[in-house]
Amino acid sequence: MTLDRFYCTSETSYDGWPWTTSARAPDVVERQYPSIYGGRGLSFDVEGSNRSVNVSLPTVAERQKANPLTPSDPTLPDFYRFKEWERDFDSLYGGAGSGSAGSGRDLPSLTLVRLPNDHTGSFDTAIDGVKTPETQVADNDYALGLLVEKISKSRFADDMLIFVVEDDSQDGGASWDGCAREVTPRRSPLESPPSAGTRPYAPPVALPPILTTGFLTRFLPDGEERRLYQLYVPSDYTPARRWPVILFLHGAGEGGRDALLPTEYQLGSAIRRNAARFPGLVVFPQVQRKAGWSEADVGVAMDALASTEREFATDPDRVYLTGVSSGARAAWYALYRHPRRFAAALVVCGLVRQPLRNGVRTPDPYPVVPEADGDAVESLARRVRTTPVWTFHGDADPVFPVEDARQVMAALARERAPALYTELAGFGHDVWDVAYYSEEVADWLFAQSRAS
Repeated sequence: MTLDRFYCTSETSYDGWPWTTSARAPDVVERQYPSIYGGRGLSFDVEGSNRSVNVSLPTVAERQKANPLTPSDPTLPDFYRFKEWERDFDSLYGGAGSGSAGSGRDLPSLTLVRLPNDHTGSFDTAIDGVKTPETQVADNDYALGLLVEKISKSRFADDMLIFVVEDDSQDGGASWDGCAREVTPRRSPLESPPSAGTRPYAPPVALPPILTTGFLTRFLPDGEERRLYQLYVPSDYTPARRWPVILFLHGAGEGGRDALLPTEYQLGSAIRRNAARFPGLVVFPQVQRKAGWSEADVGVAMDALASTEREFATDPDRVYLTGVSSGARAAWYALYRHPRRFAAALVVCGLVRQPLRNGVRTPDPYPVVPEADGDAVESLARRVRTTPVWTFHGDADPVFPVEDARQVMAALARERAPALYTELAGFGHDVWDVAYYSEEVADWLFAQSRAS
């Protein structure tokens, strides 16, 4: 049988495991996982990765160089883990029979056995050929079956209750306020088999559908990998009405593969501080490198937006685009190619043309406007002139010079476009908090609609 309504209040595997096994995640786990999944040097302390090593060194490779005893465990098949458990079971508790050592001892009241290969991965360190998702899941199922069989044939069989917590709980399709609903098969001879004529158990009342809200992890297939991204769903979301959607493109500092960093700052931070100000869904795609957005990355972002629109009840007339720094440049790139897709755009410290270096523009592998279309600023203004745009820029920006923003806004003004421009005196590049924390800006954005 399975246990329904068994929840794990986790966001990643790192805090999901302690929640499912001990009903709590220590503070050190909650503090560490953003840095761990962001690839910023920390490793899995609670997994034993840092045992007996100098953790002041930022990487495992440096620790191993300083101390050859630093552990570098291979990814073992779960079959080997079962065999090690079986050795203890037989020698300590007489699992091999009445004549074996330890046959008079009782098992502890609670025993935790971890067979982790249903959380597939670490293929580069896996041994004995168990290095694909299919072989790792098969190995996990086989080891679990052997364990259940071993106990069912032992002297403990009549008094044993086995719970199996399947990974990955936080990746489940059903959850409640961030608590993932876990699948937990239960095996025990204490359960009475159903008598003839009985029907499967059904709850006496219909259970309400479980809606997943908050910051959620989603993914898109990318060859043999998965491109993770975050999706924010308001707590009062209901499919009974259509909701606006924002596509947010992050800056260069939030690239990676964790899907978490893009939500830590700027728009994600503003939502966490005042969620009521953002009554819509927000899509947070992520580039996998620190060099900024490529043509392919913008394509993935558009795919994530389309996937959100398929999954949720969204309003096609209230789809908004926003980006910060290199993400703002990517927003101009996307808006130029999809001028009718968005009801409005919020561009924060962005750039259309690469800056001049000694009178020469830096080569641009992904120009916002193709060279064949002529002058970049004038072409952009003509293409997007019907889309409401609000641009923020600091007049002392050392990264993306303010002159580019001034020229773009002047061109939009010549096209009589519905454009707003806020230039912040004395500000450098970091003007995003002014834009995203502003009630006026949020109200303006959500008031825009292609229908009007």
